[in-house]
Amino acid sequence: INNRPPDGAPGAYTVMRAENPGMAVIDGENINNPCNFEEGNAQYLEWYGLIFCRSAGSVVSLQGQSNTNRLHHFKMRRCGIFDANNEDLIYNEQVRIRFVSQMLFEDLYVWGNGRYQYYILDCDSIILRRCIDRYDRGVGIESCQGSFRLYGSNYVYLQNCISIDGPPPQYLLTHDGDNVLRTSAEPKALWISSNPSTNNLGSHNVANGCIFMNLGMPWVAGYSEKGVTFDNHIINSVFWGMGEAFRNRNPYVTDNVFFDHCL
Repeated sequence: INNRPPDGAPGAYTVMRAENPGMAVIDGENINNPCNFEEGNAQYLEWYGLIFCRSAGSVVSLQGQSNTNRLHHFKMRRCGIFDANNEDLIYNEQVRIRFVSQMLFEDLYVWGNGRYQYYILDCDSIILRRCIDRYDRGVGIESCQGSFRLYGSNYVYLQNCISIDGPPPQYLLTHDGDNVLRTSAEPKALWISSNPSTNNLGSHNVANGCIFMNLGMPWVAGYSEKGVTFDNHIINSVFWGMGEAFRNRNPYVTDNVFFDHCL
């Protein structure tokens, strides 16, 4: 926090840019956090062409203070992200954002180790455009893990995102919390739910033109959790080559998830 770049302004973002995209690597070496903003006033920042990796926690962590004190107006474009510290029951994600509004993820490529690849918690007005992930391995609790997790977030748009080529089941581990019993997990490719702890809904989210392919067993294509969620749309998208299709646990099925031209 003491070394972060200054805020930008509307029409004048502060940009951290690689001279050669993909060649500038910020390596946490498993003891530091390459991109960690956990304060309530950062705004108008952009990262372009950087690689973030091998974090002591989540690789990219952006977190405001509350629903009313959010980070806002961020962009992350053409960046690579890999290997959160997610071993020995440490539940870190590749990309974790909470209490963030007005953010664009564009042309990101994420791979390697992490509980979730994209963990979007208590956020609104977030766009993920042409973001790719390959979930290589991860440890979770009670199968809370997967690719795209929209948790208590509204107006999140996945546009032409791809999740591809899951690992063998032995690289997907979970435990029951108390007994630390590791077993094969049941990760989800796309998981939408409300967050009862903050009373944030999981509504008005869209996945359009997305591909979830060859994740294999024991992946679940999608999961809509019981709770107050409504008006989520899955459009022109493909779910192919995994253990199960989309689950919907919300009792208000007709108002919860709409499928339009999906395979």
